[in-house]
Amino acid sequence: MNFVYILIYLSLISHTVRFSIVDFLIGFFSFAHVSCLKSAPENVRSVESLHALVCGKNFSDVKQSNLLIASGLIHLFVVSGSHLKILHKIVFYLLCNKYFSLTKFLQLTIFSLLFFYCAICKFNPPIFRSFIALVLLAVLTKYKLRWRTEQLILISGLICLGLSPQWINSLSFQMSWIASLTLAVINFFFVKSSALFKNSLFYVNYLTTFNFIGIPHPLSIGVSTLLTKFLEYVLFPLALAVYLFPFLGKLFDVFIFILNSFLSRLELTVIFRSYENEKLIFLNWILILSIHLFLNRTSKAAQHA
Repeated sequence: MNFVYILIYLSLISHTVRFSIVDFLIGFFSFAHVSCLKSAPENVRSVESLHALVCGKNFSDVKQSNLLIASGLIHLFVVSGSHLKILHKIVFYLLCNKYFSLTKFLQLTIFSLLFFYCAICKFNPPIFRSFIALVLLAVLTKYKLRWRTEQLILISGLICLGLSPQWINSLSFQMSWIASLTLAVINFFFVKSSALFKNSLFYVNYLTTFNFIGIPHPLSIGVSTLLTKFLEYVLFPLALAVYLFPFLGKLFDVFIFILNSFLSRLELTVIFRSYENEKLIFLNWILILSIHLFLNRTSKAAQHA
């Protein structure tokens, strides 16, 4: 598959096609996002952080936003593809255990819940791309087909662009794509490397995108190494639980207070921010294309070896 020609084709139709299936879905399921915002327990003081983690709402508090950007945690805090995968694990564990086997009905139920969560988050590019990848993986598993990781990333990304052509100019969509490719590189070459090295690789690959939202301080690599697992496997599940058990809101507030206090004491600042996003979008596509070509050649070489 010639990714260059596909990318050129998609860049052309993105400026000519006016209809977007994703835009239709956002409008049709708009009640889901509004309900998520309104359903937040009233006893939670850090409600904006709760909305970000659960509903995918961007921060309106500039101070809080800059704090997370400078520390390199903004892409982990606002709902992303990794959150959907964690939710998938939680739902799968609850519905498919030693008492229940994975039937077609249960699998359909799981993906229906994940789809509805995409609706809650207004089908933001990272979470919807992750949803499409999970659906593709389930189909491949059912029919016992094997695709390389980079092929799955490519096809799921292209499907998303077909459903929402304007995402070719979306930095968050590119960031999600780059994150998946970086994980593929890590799993292929650096699976035994330290967490610090892996986060450094993420930092380098994100530099182009960071130029637009703000380049985090280099020390943010260490912060990400220290707090990534906490944000993904503790704070996010806790935020979900708050909606079911409001009394947990106090514990959530304590965690957010400790996190903000810790980040504030580090006094990290955004190094540089550019608003010329058109150039950055182009550079990101060059990076994505380069990593795909590299992984494709490496995989083929490994198969022939």
